[in-house]
Amino acid sequence: MHVRKVILIGVFSALSLLLYLVKIPFPLFPTLSYDLSDIPAFVLSVLISPATGISVIFIKNCLHYINFGSYVGLPMGQLANFLSGSILIYSVSKFYHRSRRFKISHLIVSGIVFLIFISLLNYTFILPVIMKLMGVTVDQYVFNVREYAPFVKNFKSLILLIIIPFNLIKLILTVSIGIFVSERLKSLKNKFILES
Repeated sequence: MHVRKVILIGVFSALSLLLYLVKIPFPLFPTLSYDLSDIPAFVLSVLISPATGISVIFIKNCLHYINFGSYVGLPMGQLANFLSGSILIYSVSKFYHRSRRFKISHLIVSGIVFLIFISLLNYTFILPVIMKLMGVTVDQYVFNVREYAPFVKNFKSLILLIIIPFNLIKLILTVSIGIFVSERLKSLKNKFILES
């Protein structure tokens, strides 16, 4: 890999980690929060390649776990963040590099793919493992969620009414801000900075 790309990945990873520490709470989802840490990865994936963006997300989550650990012991939060960020960034930037522009149809397809994958991951793997590590049953977990979301009746409705809406908001914010920043940094993609 070109030394300039390695440097950029390092710088963007550090920025991503800093942004990961700033949590923006959602009034509708008290236990969930949004952060801007995927924006640097999004921008780099557009300016260079999807692999560089995914590298930023990977390094960010490794550094976060090393420095701050995890509330369930194993790095499940970091793994969930890595998977969700990677799926989103890969799908959007892959389409971008094929057409060299952001198309609404491509963004919609990427969004649908992201929401399907992240919902299935939460339903079949991420949340079940977190519940097991916390030592709670599905019913206990759902009961705790119902304290602030009484409309949640079971685990499936939790995915449909909490996880999907939250990730839809995350998707819209990340892509919107990511495109805005990327478009303004495209002028930096020249021989001196990014060209291999």
